[in-house]
Amino acid sequence: MPQRPNQIWFKAHPGFLKAADPETSLFLNQKSQLTIFLAGSNSKEHFTKNLKEVLKLLQIQEEGSSSSKKEDTNSSEKDDDFYQNEDDCFGICLDDV
Repeated sequence: MPQRPNQIWFKAHPGFLKAADPETSLFLNQKSQLTIFLAGSNSKEHFTKNLKEVLKLLQIQEEGSSSSKKEDTNSSEKDDDFYQNEDDCFGICLDDV
């Protein structure tokens, strides 16, 4: 059976066959599942109810994820020499001088 043009192209460019990073893959998978869930709504009221439910779940997930990211950020800032500079001039506007 002859190969299709896209099969030939991907064989010549195998780097484009790499999977996305796990975080992106997870996001795209969740996005697809939410789209299917919302598409199953059979009325405006049902769609609104499903949308509110999805938003509530996303907020809960975001709160959990942002608190863990905040902990990671704080620990990395303490270790970074950039944040240890006592002579920093952040927030000083030289235009007023």
